[in-house]
Amino acid sequence: MKKQTFILKNHYQEESDVMVQAQLEINNKIIKLKFKVKGKVNNYIFPKLSTQQRANNLWKSTCCELFFAHDGEKRYREINISPSAQWNIYQLKEYRGLLEEEKNLSEPTIKTVQEEDCYQLSFQYHLDEEIVEKNLIFNLAVVLLNVDEVRSFYTINRTTKAVDFHDKEHWILA
Repeated sequence: MKKQTFILKNHYQEESDVMVQAQLEINNKIIKLKFKVKGKVNNYIFPKLSTQQRANNLWKSTCCELFFAHDGEKRYREINISPSAQWNIYQLKEYRGLLEEEKNLSEPTIKTVQEEDCYQLSFQYHLDEEIVEKNLIFNLAVVLLNVDEVRSFYTINRTTKAVDFHDKEHWILA
């Protein structure tokens, strides 16, 4: 798979003081993600870098996400990454099913850089199985928590429905 870069859309079409960009690259067993938030980044809360570890409920603060599956399969995976370096990888057997943590995982590599007008997060992970790129569908998403503790949601395809990054109808083919 070639690198694919996207400008994510604000879900509610609100006027935004930032631009959110996401990049995905998958090669065999390696997933590489890069997220960049440019603009008035000081208006948002980026949790301070801490000990890299698995954690749940990362979406409640600023969080970057990848959802992926093979087209036509109910089963899919969800990766969540916090600027704090907390992360998790889940498997779901069906739409919005029970979040089951992936087992026997290696540690991902997470790097962050914050500048005056730009915040960047990169994530690299080696899966225990090769990903067949044929018919692979995915969604990239970012949740931004602002200083007033209001969340904004960014994704590849905006919908008129409630925010639902899990809805494969709005995912795209790799």
